[in-house]
Amino acid sequence: MTSTHAIEQEAPAATAAPSPILTVDGYSGGFGRGEDYRPVLHEVSFTVARGELTAVVGETGSGKSLTAMSILGIQPPAFVRTGGRMEFAGRDLLGCGDQEMRTVRGRRISMVFQDARAALNPVFPVGTQLADVAKRHHGMSRALAREAAVEALRSVRIPEPGRRARQYPHEFSGGMAQRVMIAMALLCEPELLILDEPTTGLDVTIQAEIMDLITELGRSRGLSTLLITHDLGVVAETAQHVVVMRQGRVVETGTTAGLFLTPTDSYTRTLLAASRLEAKS
Repeated sequence: MTSTHAIEQEAPAATAAPSPILTVDGYSGGFGRGEDYRPVLHEVSFTVARGELTAVVGETGSGKSLTAMSILGIQPPAFVRTGGRMEFAGRDLLGCGDQEMRTVRGRRISMVFQDARAALNPVFPVGTQLADVAKRHHGMSRALAREAAVEALRSVRIPEPGRRARQYPHEFSGGMAQRVMIAMALLCEPELLILDEPTTGLDVTIQAEIMDLITELGRSRGLSTLLITHDLGVVAETAQHVVVMRQGRVVETGTTAGLFLTPTDSYTRTLLAASRLEAKS
């Protein structure tokens, strides 16, 4: 991944922001009950604009992934929400029942987790797993689902997709396995794609390829994307908007150019300084 130098050359002219597809407003909660209650999220608020990529950055334990999981209602069972709302395309996510949430999860909002190999079932070929998603969400016949699986692999630039569809997860590199998970998420044709540290554990070249793929797919499909990451180099190259979290709180939000050029929070400045040092090393 290249350094953040390019973004520091010139900030783009301001333009009207697209309407948000996702609004997180005052989301709060923690773990435990009574005297044992421990708050971990404190009035988290941000929006994700339609058709754009918004990155949530912060150190490990800042609450990024927990917030992302809460959007899909897959937060740990021990988590207790104490306030706030989450609205997706006009729908109150926190007010959805289990049945209604199943129509949103995967079909309208998809999520790609950082450990692709752990998310794939090791005993079935990847094509079978993709075809199952196509059948479940689109009601396709077995034959059409197999074709959709191969096409999905092709769409994420996996070479020889017909042959690779017959292979098992252990036959894929980390980068290729992550492409499979992106293909699986996009098979559902979601409006919002959430990516939780999608380049963790990949070498720099593969990281760049994965993020290039994500931005290209987002642009070609008009997809709204929420990227959870600690890598500001990735953010500088891909995101239009940035949300900075620390210790369960949002400390700063803004356009990528604005935040990189004129950060207002001391923690953001610390992150940027560390990222520049890392880029020079």
